[in-house]
Amino acid sequence: MSNGIFDKLKVLDIYLENEFQKILICEDKQSNNKFLVNAITDKSKIEDIDFFNLNKKANIYYQVKETEDVLYLINKYNENINIKEYINNNSIKLSRQINFANFILDKLKLFMDLPIYITYSMLRYANFIVDSKGNINLLPLIVIDNNYLNVKQKDVFYGIGDKLSIVFSGFEINNNENKEDIPPDIKSIIGKCINNNYTTYEELVKDFRTSKLYRLVNPEVEESKRVHSMRRSMKKTRRKFKFKKVAPFLIIILAILIPVLAVKAFNYLDDEDRTHVVNSKNDNLGDNSVDNNKDNKDTDEEIKDNDDKKENKKENNIEDESLNKFFNDKLKSKAEGENLAEIDDTKSFKGNKSLKVTSDKSGIKYLIAGIDLTKDEFSFLNERKGSISMWLNSDIGQKATISVTLLKGEKLLNKKIKNVYIPKNMWELYNIDIGSINGDYIKIHITPNKKGTVWIDSFDVDVLK
Repeated sequence: MSNGIFDKLKVLDIYLENEFQKILICEDKQSNNKFLVNAITDKSKIEDIDFFNLNKKANIYYQVKETEDVLYLINKYNENINIKEYINNNSIKLSRQINFANFILDKLKLFMDLPIYITYSMLRYANFIVDSKGNINLLPLIVIDNNYLNVKQKDVFYGIGDKLSIVFSGFEINNNENKEDIPPDIKSIIGKCINNNYTTYEELVKDFRTSKLYRLVNPEVEESKRVHSMRRSMKKTRRKFKFKKVAPFLIIILAILIPVLAVKAFNYLDDEDRTHVVNSKNDNLGDNSVDNNKDNKDTDEEIKDNDDKKENKKENNIEDESLNKFFNDKLKSKAEGENLAEIDDTKSFKGNKSLKVTSDKSGIKYLIAGIDLTKDEFSFLNERKGSISMWLNSDIGQKATISVTLLKGEKLLNKKIKNVYIPKNMWELYNIDIGSINGDYIKIHITPNKKGTVWIDSFDVDVLK
């Protein structure tokens, strides 16, 4: 018996069939909506999994039904393309690549307590589909065959590395094309995945979400941590401040009440005048207390506002100092005969300042940054492969060329070029692999393809581990 499942459905085709299961493409007889019905006929392979509870927790199936012999996992079915096909046929921005990768790792966390072969099967790249609006979704289709039954945890890690490679390059790990397009942080994570360097899934997820690239694309994560920390600190400050403010009045009240209560205790007096005096004093103190509470509240708000301003000013100063590491007097001294970017305070990604280049015609090359490799702060780059990242914005959507030149003295050692598209009035992150670094200075140029203004901010450098 099929538990009434096929009373309202008609079978259109067989999606997959093996000795353990049969997956059917079905259509609702009334609405014409399509469904995938995964009928698992060998329940011994999944007897340790409570799919009803899993669906209650994760809401991944349209329906879960069971008979004595068969478990039915039912999903709505749309003929969307998988993530690999989507990325190979569409140009997607780095921020969306990060979001896709984050979605995949979210699902890894969701399924990490299931048997390894189920986790592996759930996370096949064919199960990650992209709809017509460009949204990534999971089709939690479990395929049970002898190959999957024998997988190990290292295979799950390798599979995640493979999917990260697909997200950031469009190719699987064993394909060597377009590997330079993968940001260095992600290359490092992929390398750890395929070499089985992680011991837990949580370690992999943490590595990704603490990477510089993830934090640059998702600055609100770090901001929320900062705000939470600041609020906790402010609560402690307010408690201390309120106690210091109220303490003198409490002492006065006690100084008045204790003698009066003592006299009453010993003499049993019922002097209305004295009681009136005491009550009058207490009434006045009560009024003062109300006023003081109001003063406390106003003062607390002033402290909060001042702390916020100081914190923001401190952060902005740090960001501006960071920009000065790349745009400084040494760079200006090396800019003879070149068009040089200028400091601008009208638009910035972080801090109060950015760099700006304004072209009155297309194809003008501008020097925007320099890295002095003889300085201690950049010495970690020597004799290593590195990458440079920056945030770009433009008053018009336009293409541009970023070039990175490695010098030793005046001798050119290496040059890398990358073509990018800068969106209109939107900050976007870009990075360029600069290869092996064995010189003493790096120059970074940008050549906009159109007239207009381009802003550059928040440079960063990293090494390929």
